[in-house]
Amino acid sequence: MALTKAIKVGGIIGLGVSGLAVARRLKEAGVDFIAFEAGDGPGGLWRYGCEAGNVYRSAHLISSRQATEFEDFPMPEDYPAFPSHWQVKAYMEAFAETFALAPHYRYNTRVVSVSGRPGNWQVTLAGGETHSFAHVIIANGHHRDPVRPALPGEDRFAGVVIHSSQYRDGAQLDDKRVLIIGSGNSGCDIAVDSAFHARSTEWSVRTGNYFVPKFVGGAPHDATRKSKAGRIAGLLPPALRAWLKMRVLRLIIGTPEQYGLPRPAHRIDERPPVVNSNVLYHIGHGDVRVRPPLERLDGADAVYTDGSRSPADLVILATGYKVSVPFLDEGVLAWEGGSPRLRLNIFPHDYNGLLFAGLIELSGGAWRVRDVQARLIARYLAAKLDDPQRVSWFEAMDPEANPAATPDPTGQQEIYVDVKRYTPYVNALIARF
Repeated sequence: MALTKAIKVGGIIGLGVSGLAVARRLKEAGVDFIAFEAGDGPGGLWRYGCEAGNVYRSAHLISSRQATEFEDFPMPEDYPAFPSHWQVKAYMEAFAETFALAPHYRYNTRVVSVSGRPGNWQVTLAGGETHSFAHVIIANGHHRDPVRPALPGEDRFAGVVIHSSQYRDGAQLDDKRVLIIGSGNSGCDIAVDSAFHARSTEWSVRTGNYFVPKFVGGAPHDATRKSKAGRIAGLLPPALRAWLKMRVLRLIIGTPEQYGLPRPAHRIDERPPVVNSNVLYHIGHGDVRVRPPLERLDGADAVYTDGSRSPADLVILATGYKVSVPFLDEGVLAWEGGSPRLRLNIFPHDYNGLLFAGLIELSGGAWRVRDVQARLIARYLAAKLDDPQRVSWFEAMDPEANPAATPDPTGQQEIYVDVKRYTPYVNALIARF
């Protein structure tokens, strides 16, 4: 028999970076809540080896420690510039302990459905237990539901096809002829791992990207933003700033075309670059061979659009993820461009009591922007609980107004924002509550 709990103010689904930030801010604001996490502890996808985690053994942050950490909760000084997933996990556990969040958590707890109506949302857990909440904060992340394109000939392929979300360590690559499809950060990292483990590594690339090394002049690449030169560059017109960045990259590592990669069709500031120069090193040494887009799989071979082919035992699809809320009926939200229509990437336009945390991609910055979201969520809920009229001015604003929105470079989901505009705009709203 299902057990139903009395209505509580708030429920949080997911305890990755954003879920932790929201939990902390709700507690500070005096908003009562319970948080549900499918994994065995805080950290979400950063919990390597846990069913809910999908990082691979060699994963490190691609933004530096100083640029990533919460502003008022720095990572340990003995952490390297780009911490490993083990260190990120330890940092998140320390965050939860420091702010005494554990009493609010339910680990190893999977949410199977969210249903109901504004003011009374029913959160049903695996096993049948149901909790009622006035508000539900959905922080299940957008790196959970893999994009897995159909590959012509896959049904007759002699090898194995997996998504990068199923990749864990180099042992999966040992002595195999590996084909990696996709040129984002995960595809690059796996290609580097493959260079050390596989018998051969082919890398099928469709679109051009800019590649940024993790270190420039001995410092993390994103530390230059705070330098004198970085501050001066920030005052320049965007087109000129992008031109200068590309000139510097050409001096440091050359152009993508020099490595046999496609020429990018965009300006460097119009799409986040790939933070990896090791893959270029391995291309230059012949450890990784660049291939054009895949046309089909043919028995034990991969056939490319230029007519060439190569044998393959293992195909890894580093093709990204899509926004997904599997426990929520699709009709509850209005969807557009692969993601729900939300004000500030948080609020449904009808303010129905569901809120989203972390449904955001950034043109710069990292976790501290998610903390800005968390503070807005906490202030909004605290004000609404105190007196619904206190939020009437906010809910009456144009729901389409989002001056920080930027075009999605993938064309798949509307979750990209310009951090330089998003943060001050949201902070200004927080100050009014």
